[in-house]
Amino acid sequence: MWVFWALIVFMAIAWSGYSWVATLVTKFEHTLESRIVLLLLGGAGLLTGWRITLTLAPGWSTMPVLTVSSGIGFAVFCLYSYIMVNFWVSVLTRDMDERIAQMEEEEDVLVRRLEAHRWSSLHGRTVQNPDEEEQEETARERELSSLRSFVDAWEKGGGAARVRSLKVLEWREEISGMTSSQVTSQIRESELELPREDDPVRAEQLQVRIALLKMERLERQDPSGGRVQRRTTPAELMDPSSMRSRLQELHREVQSEKAQKAEFLRSRVRLSWRGKQ
Repeated sequence: MWVFWALIVFMAIAWSGYSWVATLVTKFEHTLESRIVLLLLGGAGLLTGWRITLTLAPGWSTMPVLTVSSGIGFAVFCLYSYIMVNFWVSVLTRDMDERIAQMEEEEDVLVRRLEAHRWSSLHGRTVQNPDEEEQEETARERELSSLRSFVDAWEKGGGAARVRSLKVLEWREEISGMTSSQVTSQIRESELELPREDDPVRAEQLQVRIALLKMERLERQDPSGGRVQRRTTPAELMDPSSMRSRLQELHREVQSEKAQKAEFLRSRVRLSWRGKQ
């Protein structure tokens, strides 16, 4: 029974190898580089087949070893060459893929921006312009500066600056591990606890902790707070009608680029490291 299945597997491999070799000959235009690479892959396939055959059947005579190792080497060559040629084609189409990716990324930005405008209009709100965002950023910077000054003054004040510095460091590490919702919750709970605190030292520490929590919240909201630098994109400076026009233009360009790539892949691809000529 195993002979029957072995024969089927052999025929399937032989047909796949034949189809790939036919594609390799008719679909691609070979250059000196590709011929050298395929020759090396063929030698590697034969060497692999020879070693596998000797490992599985060390007592065979020369003719059976050559026959079996040639078959295995052919299969290995087909596998190696398939991987190599597909990698080669991906290199040749890399510029097209990068242009398509850039345009699709810009499309995504425009779609999100249009959705924001639509949502704002439905809820009776307007999208902030860059001037309003700059004013908010300035207000955040002022508040951050005030909170930092308060923390620094407490940290350097008194006769135990070293102890206070360690305490601030401990609080910073603890707060940095919190989520944004946890930070907000801690601020609310600490502000409710502060009026009920009778110990002046404890109340002062609680005020510093609240300041650190507020600084963390502002830094996470603030583009210039040391986390993710946000830059105004060209899409954010467009009005909705301009964004729709740009979106249609991008869609046409993406389709055109994809069509050019498909046409290139349908034609006889020239395998050369010097580009497609």
